[in-house]
Amino acid sequence: MNIRSNRRIVTLVVSAAFSALAPTAVRAQTPSPLVVIPAQLAFDDSNVAFSQTITLSSNDPLTLSVTLDSGTTGSQPPDWLSVDRRTISTPGSLRVFVSRIPPVGDYTARVLLQVVTQGVNYAVRTIPVRLSIKENRGFGVSPLSLSFEGQAGGDLLPVQYVTLPVDCGEVTVRTSDTWLLVRPEPVANCRRLEVSIRTANLSPRGHTSQLTLTRSGARLDIPVNVLLLPPGGWLDLNPNGFQFEAREGNGNSITRNLAVRNRGFGTLNWTARISPLAGAANWLRLGATSGTASRTEPGRLPITVDTTGLTTNNYYALVEVSSDAVLNSPQLFPIAFRLTASNSPTLVTPSPSGLVFVVRQGSGVSATQNLTLFASNQNGARFHIAAQTDDSSGWLRVSLADGRTSTGAPATVAVSVAPGILQPGVYQGDVNAFIESGSGPEVRSVNVTMIVQPRAQAPQSAKSARRLEGCTPARLAATHTGLVNNFVTRAGWPTPLNVRVFDDCGEAVVGAQVVLNFSNGDVPLVMSDLEDGNYSATWTPRVTASDAMTVDAVANFRTLTGNTELSGRVAEEATPVVVSNGVVNNFDRRPGGPQAPGTLVEIFGDNLALTTEVAKLQDGKLPFEVNGVSVIMGNQRLPLVAVSPGQLNAQIPTGIRVPQQLPLVVRAGNALSVPVRIPVQPVQPGLLVFADGRLIAHDETSAIVGQGGRARRGRPIVLYLVGMGVTNPGLDAGGVSPGQPLAAAAEAPQVLVDGQPVRVLFAGLTPGFVGLYQINVILPEDVAPGEVPVVVRQGDVDSNVARLVLE
Repeated sequence: MNIRSNRRIVTLVVSAAFSALAPTAVRAQTPSPLVVIPAQLAFDDSNVAFSQTITLSSNDPLTLSVTLDSGTTGSQPPDWLSVDRRTISTPGSLRVFVSRIPPVGDYTARVLLQVVTQGVNYAVRTIPVRLSIKENRGFGVSPLSLSFEGQAGGDLLPVQYVTLPVDCGEVTVRTSDTWLLVRPEPVANCRRLEVSIRTANLSPRGHTSQLTLTRSGARLDIPVNVLLLPPGGWLDLNPNGFQFEAREGNGNSITRNLAVRNRGFGTLNWTARISPLAGAANWLRLGATSGTASRTEPGRLPITVDTTGLTTNNYYALVEVSSDAVLNSPQLFPIAFRLTASNSPTLVTPSPSGLVFVVRQGSGVSATQNLTLFASNQNGARFHIAAQTDDSSGWLRVSLADGRTSTGAPATVAVSVAPGILQPGVYQGDVNAFIESGSGPEVRSVNVTMIVQPRAQAPQSAKSARRLEGCTPARLAATHTGLVNNFVTRAGWPTPLNVRVFDDCGEAVVGAQVVLNFSNGDVPLVMSDLEDGNYSATWTPRVTASDAMTVDAVANFRTLTGNTELSGRVAEEATPVVVSNGVVNNFDRRPGGPQAPGTLVEIFGDNLALTTEVAKLQDGKLPFEVNGVSVIMGNQRLPLVAVSPGQLNAQIPTGIRVPQQLPLVVRAGNALSVPVRIPVQPVQPGLLVFADGRLIAHDETSAIVGQGGRARRGRPIVLYLVGMGVTNPGLDAGGVSPGQPLAAAAEAPQVLVDGQPVRVLFAGLTPGFVGLYQINVILPEDVAPGEVPVVVRQGDVDSNVARLVLE
């Protein structure tokens, strides 16, 4: 099974060459060279926003002007290339992006940098840019799948959006279920579809559907998964994992806080511990082992690392958070920790990663917000810091330009804004910081948004302390606050992202959809709404990006839109990754679909194992570990059928409570994957079929029906399935099914042949096999010969539809 993202075939290649900038005039003190990272840029078509960020730094402050031309001296700027600012000071960053996709062809341009700092005269330096556009054959929609969660018994779940690269009128839309509602937004030049779920007649469990888009003969299927929660509490962790980095012998002063949330009703008590299923982690420190959480007041679990006695290596741990008051317990939280050599460069880690200011037009300097500059350096290191704004108007201020920071005494920088006479609107800027290092500085840029409100003309609304009466929002303002610009993360490691969304009247927006698009080709992510204007997601990078890549956040709320982006790099790491929607029923591979206790599943991903091996029975049961690979779900390990680098085959435990949603983690060696959450419900039958959908069954002579033959009406056949749930008598997962007594399915099925119920002789586990079910039926005599559909129904849950030819 291949799980891969849909990609448009538009290739964008941008090459950039930087030479060292040497001064042609010398001051009394020779200025340091300008350091530019990365050395070259490479863009591809996996993201709607074709952009990357260049960072510039020097030990002495420099100011540069930025201009564009079409590749030759004196030529006009190209209409397809843009930069986000015309003046930049060091340390600083410059975003270069393709603002318009031209027709098929090859194009050239240049970015020109000229140092204008008084007393320094550098020659103009050029960054050549080449754009190559090939035939566009795809949809280029975002996101590629939709997931909804909510309480059962309501009316409609919050709207989500599918963004299109073409007008809605060019796309034919078809849905597979009546409860899945789709309509274009009621405005001209529609470029997005509104998708909502009618829940009135849906039971508390997982539901799967599909949105099919057709354009010019091309077809795209978008999986839609819905999880309706039963009444009561619902345990949730935010984010979905942490990563730490420190230098050997220098300690680490960063504390990261895990939010323990109750997404249901009431207040729940929770406990936390380091999971023994992932091995010991004496270096990990939990700041709490218990607490409470409600929908409006999440619990707080501080997490730190202790480097004492550790040597250079990667370390992994798994935190288990439990609550007896909820079904979906426990939840799992991975920690990835990289300890580098003591002589490796010191890097600055600013916290928080983004700031938002809401101020009035004409007001003075705002109240300050503080940045803490963390560094793994016991002796202290000198840092430099500078503010820059996209409009170069100087509204962003920092309290100091340089200083020292250390492990034991992290520095604090006060940040403020001064809107002055600026017009009402949304303004963007950065606070750039780097630490002097022998290997060259690396800039970390904190994202800053200033929303300038109109002067007060009426009393403020009682609903909002900041929004003016009569202010009509026209756009959304989104700010990355979970990850800095010029970030460095590692492939397969949990990378928390957070975006704050306001409208341009200064009010936090609740109920928006925020989609993250990644220029390295990773599948887009839909962020979770934390119901306070914050939206979160945990990104697990699959594709290494040694050169700069972008993370573009696109926010939609009713008729309002907005976006923001940041850039960084993804370092190579052989960490296990389970792909999005990559845990599927062996016989009914619905992406992201729910599973039942005892179901045989396929788990798809990267670096899941070093070798390929089929498990051998041990004392009549499947093993929980094969060649150092194990799969953890909640507080249990899964029996393994087979392992390979790209796929694991395993069985869901039989003794788990349902319905619920449990995290699944793969452990390969000592490394841990980021959890994927799997809906689990009493039954989810999947019929065994050939690749073309024809039913695989045996007739009374044990011959295979459907492989060149026909089934005889009025005669018995045997169907094979997985996912029919618990049995009577019960059987532990991984065990071989007995012949005496037979293990019958606890929930009796219906078998529908051409829509007509047929006589069921037996339904339960197949003797001598692990996790395989069978249903013995008598085919009807009063059905017309020919091809007919076959469906297995347990309660209100249907299997996949198989095709059977009757003679």
